[in-house]
Amino acid sequence: LARLEEEEADYAAGQVVHRSGDKHDRLYVVKSGWLFSSFTMPDGRRQIVRIHHAGDVVGLPDLAFPYATVDMTAVNAAVLCPFPKRALDRVIVNAPRLAALLMAPSQ
Repeated sequence: LARLEEEEADYAAGQVVHRSGDKHDRLYVVKSGWLFSSFTMPDGRRQIVRIHHAGDVVGLPDLAFPYATVDMTAVNAAVLCPFPKRALDRVIVNAPRLAALLMAPSQ
């Protein structure tokens, strides 16, 4: 799991990490700060569907899709550790119970 946090990316308050429809080949560990996932409804209003805090693994609900299904925005200064989706393969094979614990909150 420590390998999933080797790379870091800083995001300023209000900065969009990704938008719905963007290519989605990475997941993220939230190292600090907090973010929210949302989508824009047909009438233009925004619906916040999830809040992300330090320690969360973000993006698991979109694991099976090649694109993001929600926008993700930093609420305050945040540090994310992006990692390729395929990196979860090793966790699933070598630590299936841990993989189940990672997936449970996304359900």
